[in-house]
Amino acid sequence: MLEVRSIAFSDPSKGATVGLHFLSVIKKLGIEKEALQKSLMTDDGVQTMKLVISKKVDLGITQVSEIVQADASTLLGPFPKEFELSSRYALWCRDFKDEGVLKWIELLKSKNGEETFLRHGLRPVKN
Repeated sequence: MLEVRSIAFSDPSKGATVGLHFLSVIKKLGIEKEALQKSLMTDDGVQTMKLVISKKVDLGITQVSEIVQADASTLLGPFPKEFELSSRYALWCRDFKDEGVLKWIELLKSKNGEETFLRHGLRPVKN
């Protein structure tokens, strides 16, 4: 991060999860001042990716799924494990025996479901 000329990420003052997390990462690394001097705050991950794709910034920080959807060829990779932040979402239903629910779960766990999740930068559904 110290070698790039410019960085874009979602504005933490607006409560952006990505921005708040990135601030904590650069603080832990001891490079907050240097990173912020060359940073541009954006409204969201979509705006961050537009700046990266148009080459107006060298590095964009946002969710993997947003990067993959905007332009997968620009994905450098996730943060190292010690700096990773994951959001966990869950499915809820009233009746696990409902035929529609069972078909939905089967689809999510299928090979096609797994490939779809991976293609969009998400972790596949496991048991």
